[in-house]
Amino acid sequence: MEGKEQKVEIALMLGCDRYSLDLWTKEVIKAFEGGINAIALFPAILKKKKNGTGTESYNLEGLLQQY
Repeated sequence: MEGKEQKVEIALMLGCDRYSLDLWTKEVIKAFEGGINAIALFPAILKKKKNGTGTESYNLEGLLQQY
């Protein structure tokens, strides 16, 4: 998710959290070091950036495209 130093629990997914990019990178490294070799990305796109044609999905400066 956008922002810095943010970790938010996902209420409907027990034990799962959303991370800002700065914290997400650290979590991925810890997971890799712990033997996890794959992750699934579910970006939390701001509502104001969503539209009927999904233009944020190919925005080169978009959340997912930053990493």
